[in-house]
Amino acid sequence: MQSGDGSNGISELPFAFCVKFLRQESYCTPVILLFEMNRNITEEEVPERDYTEKIWMDGAEIDSRPFLHFLQNLTYRGLGESDNQLHAIGVLESYTFDMTTIINLYHPETSFNLVGHCN
Repeated sequence: MQSGDGSNGISELPFAFCVKFLRQESYCTPVILLFEMNRNITEEEVPERDYTEKIWMDGAEIDSRPFLHFLQNLTYRGLGESDNQLHAIGVLESYTFDMTTIINLYHPETSFNLVGHCN
């Protein structure tokens, strides 16, 4: 199906679903995301948090697209395919730091951490 502007009428939604890792899934969670799970919570901080914040602090969440590119980076690094690995890192950086897509990121800090972990 084509629209009047020549496009095929299919547009990508401006968001992606997130991937959430619970503490019980830590055995299969990438190491960098374990740091997100193990945030320091002191005895003084706990009463200051509401119920939602306490639940949120017990896991790690990442937007699916940056996570996909991060996994590609890990895969290509493991396979020794440095050209593909560099491409995956470039796509991850481009997506994470592009001003048109950053407004659609729900967990930008985690995406920034993934970029930093790749380099």
